[in-house]
Amino acid sequence: MNAKETRHLGGLIMATLGAVMLCAPPARAGIISLYNNGEVLDDYGAPASQLSGLPAEPMWQFNAAAADDFELVASELPGPDVRVMLVRTAFAFFGSGTGDATPTTTWDGITVTVYANSLENMPDGAPDGSGGHTGNVVATQYVPAEDLLNEDVGGECQPFFQLDIPVDMVLSKETRYWLSLVPEHPAPPQSAWCISEETDLGFPAHRGFEEFAIPFWTEFQGNSGDCPDAPPAGTNKDLAFELLGVPEPATLSLLLLGGIVAMKRRR
Repeated sequence: MNAKETRHLGGLIMATLGAVMLCAPPARAGIISLYNNGEVLDDYGAPASQLSGLPAEPMWQFNAAAADDFELVASELPGPDVRVMLVRTAFAFFGSGTGDATPTTTWDGITVTVYANSLENMPDGAPDGSGGHTGNVVATQYVPAEDLLNEDVGGECQPFFQLDIPVDMVLSKETRYWLSLVPEHPAPPQSAWCISEETDLGFPAHRGFEEFAIPFWTEFQGNSGDCPDAPPAGTNKDLAFELLGVPEPATLSLLLLGGIVAMKRRR
């Protein structure tokens, strides 16, 4: 290898190592949008999604969850896998006790779960009511409330809270998944995952609330249509979220290896 090739290889190694360091879970700079399911629709009807246990009174102990499907494309990123580092979403509170409730002050935390897609085109698994899951879980992570980021208030008709949830999940591109976000806190109040402004994004969202005879999983019936500028009831059946991240580090290592092999072949 001559001096020019050596300098070029050194630059390639440093560039790739820098990218790998960027992909480490603590890093936040340089992440891009991997998938966007739409902004928040200012309307009521959002599905309850919450695990409410002790110290809630028995009548307020329940297991409710919502999920929506997604498929990562991210054609500008190399390799078959990506690392999801942030889930950007929005939740609303309803029922008694909503007055001063915010995610960072009311939630104990939130469980972020990615399920495989079933043959029936719904999540191939479900929450079990104890913080665990049944079925085909691809990835799951509990995030304490104190780790939530960028909480902000929105909504003119239906108040909601936008926030970023830091995660560390490696997922495959061009694969259908289902995302479930379940805050954990004793009710009341109750938490609901906000509806998306977009329509016809893959399959409709699904929900479950067995204490109210809604089995896992039941197709979400959509927005209520109660707010002034909202579309008619039942028009919007998807949930608001965005996934942000970077290439999976192993992919970058393979790119580095491929570059070294290519340079050796040119010798």
